[in-house]
Amino acid sequence: MVGTPVSLICEGEMRSERGEERWRYGDYSKRHIDRLFELAEENLVDISNTDLGIVGFTNWRRTMPELIKAGVKSSTHTWAWTPRTYYSAQLGAGVGNVVIAEGIPRGAQEIDYSEYRFGSQGNIILPDAPGFGLRFKT
Repeated sequence: MVGTPVSLICEGEMRSERGEERWRYGDYSKRHIDRLFELAEENLVDISNTDLGIVGFTNWRRTMPELIKAGVKSSTHTWAWTPRTYYSAQLGAGVGNVVIAEGIPRGAQEIDYSEYRFGSQGNIILPDAPGFGLRFKT
């Protein structure tokens, strides 16, 4: 056997409340985020599955150092927004600390995804093209 299989514990797939106002974690409640860091301090969570649509690109970049300091890896929750898998993979490659890009098993018919390739290990090979390598079909 090559190595020992590991299961990572992920937090954040579902939030039960919204914050009272937008802040660096979008409209996640402060209580939700405080609990994430409490779990991290107790070594009970490995990954934060933060919704990129709720936090936003800029805030996601700004909060990544906080997750790194807490020893928490990241993944973006992308369900229901087909292109999100692709642009969150690009963002993850840029900010680091991202262990997985949550995938959506289909694509939007209007978008050309052909610049993206999948490697033999299931990894996404990212294009070096403007617009996250996504183009509208003409």
